[in-house]
Amino acid sequence: MIVKEAEEQDILSLLEIGKRIHDFKPESELPFYSESLGFELYVLAKDDETNIGFVCVRFDDDTEAEIDYIAIDEKEEGKGYATMLLKEVMEELKHNGIKKIYLEVRSRNQRAISLYERNGFVQYRVRKHYYNDDDALCYVKEA
Repeated sequence: MIVKEAEEQDILSLLEIGKRIHDFKPESELPFYSESLGFELYVLAKDDETNIGFVCVRFDDDTEAEIDYIAIDEKEEGKGYATMLLKEVMEELKHNGIKKIYLEVRSRNQRAISLYERNGFVQYRVRKHYYNDDDALCYVKEA
């Protein structure tokens, strides 16, 4: 498995994976994260040609970042790839001077909540009715 910063040729293969994320517009947001200053798109690849997941990161400043989106190909779920990708990205962020990593998740997304809590994220806030149909749980982790 390879975790890398996305390149232009990776975007097309990530579009279907991105369509699974609620309120995410992969056609515009994936290129934005890979090309814009202050944002990064990390890709999990099985090999040089097979991308199976991604993480979108927004840098708040030199010491804080927020994970905005994480997704794994539906056919590859349940194999530990989300954990692998999350850990690799957190290590990369730490290596680059990030001290705190934030994220938020829908309160009904128990699978993601479990992933984040297993990886040391601690809930610090609830945003009631943040989404039209759900609350947002806010998490933080010291890098």
